[in-house]
Amino acid sequence: GMLGHAQRLLEGQPLYASPSAYFISFLYTPGYPALLALLGKVLGLSYVLGRLVSTLAFAGALWLLYRVAARQTGGGWWGRLWGLTAAGLAASTFPRTGAWYDLVRNDSLYLLLVPLMLVWLVESTGRTWRTLVAAGLAAGLAFLTKQTASLFIVFSGLVVVLRSWRRAPLYVAVVGLVAGGGVLWLNWRSGGWFWRYTFAMHQGHDFYWDRIWPVTELHLLRSSPVVAALLGLWILTAPPRWLY
Repeated sequence: GMLGHAQRLLEGQPLYASPSAYFISFLYTPGYPALLALLGKVLGLSYVLGRLVSTLAFAGALWLLYRVAARQTGGGWWGRLWGLTAAGLAASTFPRTGAWYDLVRNDSLYLLLVPLMLVWLVESTGRTWRTLVAAGLAAGLAFLTKQTASLFIVFSGLVVVLRSWRRAPLYVAVVGLVAGGGVLWLNWRSGGWFWRYTFAMHQGHDFYWDRIWPVTELHLLRSSPVVAALLGLWILTAPPRWLY
């Protein structure tokens, strides 16, 4: 499906248009197939290319996990050990996710952009404005890759307000320009079909409240008590440290 959408972009056909017997658009924003189409112009569009993008994106997410965990635990060999542990725990979930990480889908790219946004956001405090702009750019691109990034964007805005409220207007402006501007342009170009697919029809998607709490947490506790204990300790200790 994603390769088919990327192929349409290469052929100059719209992704969001009235459904027909030949093509019905997916219900996601176009970031991933747009990236495939861009790379496909140079490398040739293929299933291998799609899986390579997903694999590299997930590898990037693992690198961010390693980097954050290593720094939060003091660096050095001890920090590297914890960094490898964090990345290894994420990689070990590969069988439990149905081998989802390396498929030709938008999810792995989304898993890279969201933590990249958060890492840059935390590191922007007391540093140059460019890091904050980069975080806003990553946030906007994450939304254009998958709409559920909007939840993380809301919380990221709260982080900016709590850590350095004077920078909030710039962050909101960058996210609004990339995500909001992208939505307006895509909706205008598609004659309203973009919004119909990615929002109106998407509202029919079931929302599993029990998976947010407590099904996922109980499953994690049963399958790996050590992971659950580490996550619990992190939740208790990390957020207060971010605020100071």
